[in-house]
Amino acid sequence: TGWENLYYYAMLYYGRTSKALEVAEIGAKISGLSERDLNRKVSEYSKGMIRRVSIARTLMIGSKLVILDEPTSGLDVFSAYAIRKILKEYSRNNSVTIVLSSHNMLEVEDLCDVVALINKGRVIVQGPPKDLIRTYNVRNLEEVFISLAGEGL
Repeated sequence: TGWENLYYYAMLYYGRTSKALEVAEIGAKISGLSERDLNRKVSEYSKGMIRRVSIARTLMIGSKLVILDEPTSGLDVFSAYAIRKILKEYSRNNSVTIVLSSHNMLEVEDLCDVVALINKGRVIVQGPPKDLIRTYNVRNLEEVFISLAGEGL
């Protein structure tokens, strides 16, 4: 089940202790899934539900630095929205740095305080998204990237 998955990973960090149970409960809350859903088999979960448990599992440990690769890739609109909401609330409430890689520039613009845009393995520009948009006089971060790396357009 989703709950067993969260508890298993909490036990990897804290053993069979009350702390592991407490951390798994934090993970359950972070996931935003209902108790009913958390007690269902993961094999019955949608891709979005699986991703929510996976991200909750990562965040529940309480690391000050979290690295995520394409956290919403392949998800439907509702699941992607839920993941973004989880990440925003968690980073805001826990003073944690989240390093995020994504090809979705609009999502990056929404989630990130500071970005580094990379093309062909090199950072081509970095800074707060709003500053970059203003500097390059474009509508969004995607257009910043295209204006700097826009080969083949």
